[in-house]
Amino acid sequence: MPKTGRKSERLTAYLEEQIVCGRFPGGSRIPSLRDLQRQFHLSYGTVLSGIDALCRRGLLRKHPRSGIFVATSAAPARNGNPVVAVFTIRSDTVGLYPTVLCGIREEAARRQVELQLCQLPPGCLDRELLERLSEGCAGVILLCELDASAGMLPRHRPCVGVMMDNSDLGRISTVDIDPFVAAQHAAAFFRRHNLKTVRAVMVPTGTYRRRFEIFAAAWRHAGGRCEPLDFPELREAARNNPELWQQAFPRGGGGWFASDNLLFDCAQAFRTATGRTLEKECVVLGLDGKRLLHPDFPVFPTISVDWRIVGARALEECHARIMEPGRLPERIYLPGELLEPPWGKGENQ
Repeated sequence: MPKTGRKSERLTAYLEEQIVCGRFPGGSRIPSLRDLQRQFHLSYGTVLSGIDALCRRGLLRKHPRSGIFVATSAAPARNGNPVVAVFTIRSDTVGLYPTVLCGIREEAARRQVELQLCQLPPGCLDRELLERLSEGCAGVILLCELDASAGMLPRHRPCVGVMMDNSDLGRISTVDIDPFVAAQHAAAFFRRHNLKTVRAVMVPTGTYRRRFEIFAAAWRHAGGRCEPLDFPELREAARNNPELWQQAFPRGGGGWFASDNLLFDCAQAFRTATGRTLEKECVVLGLDGKRLLHPDFPVFPTISVDWRIVGARALEECHARIMEPGRLPERIYLPGELLEPPWGKGENQ
């Protein structure tokens, strides 16, 4: 038999969603235990267990002989200001994520929001951990690619994900570079270089998969041919056959990369295997502009956005949902621009 906690998860998830979307506002009474028992086909004890769990988390309050009510302390505050937890799994001091965090901090200061930074342990996330780390916070910002863990996020607090595609069925707001505008820039870039076939390097998960799908559609619409390359598979296969790097990126060919990190990793592996420089052998294009923010990145064309503005927009969205219970989550795209180094048109042609 499943444990009572597992049986009540559907009930608690439903109540959390109704509270977040404003259908059960602070101070309102929720349906009775008997009504919930009938609605979810659960035993009285299982419904009571689920309600007790939400009471312990501060979402509900029991009033004897009156019923069960949504807690009125809607936005936890510190020094009178709402508190937002910022989750990250990285400890970089330079690069994209610190730049996003600068934007978050600047906007938080402007809106008088307190920040609580939380470094997450990679590879061992669970709902209980995320709930514990965000306890006492009015909202959550995810400063990391947590598409696979979106369903574990607290549903009774507004959540905003940076560089995420998975909105957990519309429960999470997302902020990222616009993949549609980026795809149009990329198609124009490769057309200008008179290319017909482009190798598209991606990781088949989350936002990187979505970027690839949108670019592939745009490139095919432009009359080009897109050949996908799964980076983890290529790297594993090339361990025993380094010549695969040369085959993957023939001289004069085109290479589109779902992120600057992927281009950086491929360029390093290509140089190790062939002794040559990928960005001089092929027409390559990255996406997200990390190379502009990190001194160790090689110089190559990329499509970038101002990541400080991305951070500010994420905090703005989180704050708006805290202040307006019931406000629907948004998928927010910021348009990027194509940036080419001075040698981009010369040596690659």
